[in-house]
Amino acid sequence: MPLNGYVLCSPVYFDKISPLDAISDTQIDMTRGKVAFVGKPVKTYKNASYNHIGDLRVGDEVLFDKNAPLFYLERSKQLATFDGDNQYWVVARRRIAMILKRDEEN
Repeated sequence: MPLNGYVLCSPVYFDKISPLDAISDTQIDMTRGKVAFVGKPVKTYKNASYNHIGDLRVGDEVLFDKNAPLFYLERSKQLATFDGDNQYWVVARRRIAMILKRDEEN
């Protein structure tokens, strides 16, 4: 699967804000993701104002650009064939604003 210029990210859920919070950890945070697969970066963009983070690694938790279009690689978990029943967002590298947490093991 060509991923040049793209990253596959696992959805991240909101953190619980208190022990009484029963719903936050069941809702997906559309502003963050965890990098699962990284494609090769684009060498040059046609538009000079585009840029990307060059040092993305598998396991990094990233913040998406506010205008990043998020769509799943596969329609549903039941139809997923790429990586078992895991679902990933397809995100252009240039739509990742920053690395929030780095997984030092990878």
